[in-house]
Amino acid sequence: MKKSFGSCLLLMTIAVTANSQSYLGQWYSEETDTYLLFDADSLVYAYGVEPENCYEFETFAHEDDGEFITLSDFEGSMSIPYVLEADTLLITAEEGEAAYVASNLDLSSLMNCAEIYSWSCGSQGCYQTAVGDGEYLSEDDCTEFCSFTSITEQEGKRVLVYPNPFRDHTVLEFKEIPLEYNLYDVNGRIHRSERVMENRLQLNKGDLPSGIYHLEVIWTSTVSTAKLFIE
Repeated sequence: MKKSFGSCLLLMTIAVTANSQSYLGQWYSEETDTYLLFDADSLVYAYGVEPENCYEFETFAHEDDGEFITLSDFEGSMSIPYVLEADTLLITAEEGEAAYVASNLDLSSLMNCAEIYSWSCGSQGCYQTAVGDGEYLSEDDCTEFCSFTSITEQEGKRVLVYPNPFRDHTVLEFKEIPLEYNLYDVNGRIHRSERVMENRLQLNKGDLPSGIYHLEVIWTSTVSTAKLFIE
């Protein structure tokens, strides 16, 4: 399951240490099964480590003034204080404290998963793509997660959603247009809303957190709903 460290950073608060850049090195969280790799000026957030010896990652530039780590990516910059206790790096997020312990796994010796993903899910099921262009590492992975959610309502209005669950994006196919759709989280907050004039739409995960969402599709006289599952 792909995770976004960039979105998590927006929730982080941490305590101050006077030991400038004492966190340099590699850290592992058993709770989230993720790695942080700090060098002098960058942070690599590694996740999705697979049995096939590959992983996914995001990279952030960072600076340290002895009190705060300032991280930067395409979404902007933020300053984060931290607590270092012996070989444990403590980070407190909105949902609780996350602990990373010193790790010596050499992630640089592993392959980036994006280099070997070669299976994708389409309207006809799983199919093989060029290496690196797929969503899944193997046909078995694709078969396990490639499923379809159909919505059938009065007058034959229908939406086909695939894949569902999805990691990076899913495809919505509409039998009739025009229409509008809304995407809600489980608390009823709306995250996406769009008027659609084409029969096929790619819905990207973007900054959406993993979880369950409710898709509402609205035609002139019909409203249909379905659940979307983001990994």
